[in-house]
Amino acid sequence: MLQLEARRLKVAANRLSGDPPAALLGEPDSLILRPSPSTTDVARERERLAEVKLRIGEDAIRDLIAADVALTEPASKAAAAAPASGRSAAQS
Repeated sequence: MLQLEARRLKVAANRLSGDPPAALLGEPDSLILRPSPSTTDVARERERLAEVKLRIGEDAIRDLIAADVALTEPASKAAAAAPASGRSAAQS
């Protein structure tokens, strides 16, 4: 679990640093088995990420993720509106 968190911390740091290509490439890498990142500094990296998020503020974070939300929101709404396949009304 710590290895996955170490990967995700790197992706989040790239996104907050304004390095979209690295963030986009790191996103799938965080979910695919790769050489294990060091887990010795996960707690410290988590704290640093929280500090950066607090420092840049909510509005800046919203601006950073606005493109992601714009891309995923229509698909999320369509999926939520679609009937559950293979389920009858009695199972719902």
